[in-house]
Amino acid sequence: MRRNGSTYTIVKKAKSFNDDQCYLTLKYENKDEVFVSKDSMQMNYRGGLKILYNGSDGKDGKNQRNKGTPLLWRDGKSGESGEFGGDGGSSKNYTAHIWSIEDMIYVNVKENNSTNVMKYKMTAGNDLHFDLSGGDGGDGGNGGDGGNGKDGAISGDKIKRAGDAGNGGNGGNGGNGGNGGNINLYIHENAKDIEGQLTTKINGGRYGARGEAGKRGIPGSPLNGQQAGRQGFPGRPGMTGHKGMDGSVQKYIQDFDFTVYLE
Repeated sequence: MRRNGSTYTIVKKAKSFNDDQCYLTLKYENKDEVFVSKDSMQMNYRGGLKILYNGSDGKDGKNQRNKGTPLLWRDGKSGESGEFGGDGGSSKNYTAHIWSIEDMIYVNVKENNSTNVMKYKMTAGNDLHFDLSGGDGGDGGNGGDGGNGKDGAISGDKIKRAGDAGNGGNGGNGGNGGNGGNINLYIHENAKDIEGQLTTKINGGRYGARGEAGKRGIPGSPLNGQQAGRQGFPGRPGMTGHKGMDGSVQKYIQDFDFTVYLE
């Protein structure tokens, strides 16, 4: 069960049309005290139905921290490269049969080339939505900036050179979007009115943005007669990921024997 403000959404993937129980675990914490209670509630199927088989989003790459100058050394540290964004997950291919018995809409969904079958139902007149979209690619992380070199200095009888600047880190590549799934929808003649409340989402996932390049550090200033510190190199920006491919929907309105999908 998910909460959005004052609204609760029941999240359930049933293997049987007769499975009408939603099991809850209630947890309340107050300082060191924890109260846990388990309960169940019977679903009335009066709300809309969202069948979510979308791919998961890729994880964003980590941004690298900017580098400084080591305490014991003269040269600035080079920035590390940003992490690559993760690829979005792809949806799969499904076949759904939809029919009506009295005032109820029944939906039998099978994953193609698999034994996975899910069974749903709702009161007629509610919205029915299938989400087979691909997951979004994660954004690439930013490269860290290079550290600054130390200025030339005289310490006692030692002359210390001007430090070199650190290089900027490269930006991470964005992840690729996942592909949208494909679904065949077989709608029985006795439930053809559901078309007005039926929507699908099959688009490929968004590409991940590239990570930004890290800036090069600043070389140390030399004393008179010293060689200047070396300039650092800026990092390279990452590459943008690729958008996922859109899926497809094939819809058929026909008679079929729906009793084969009932227990």
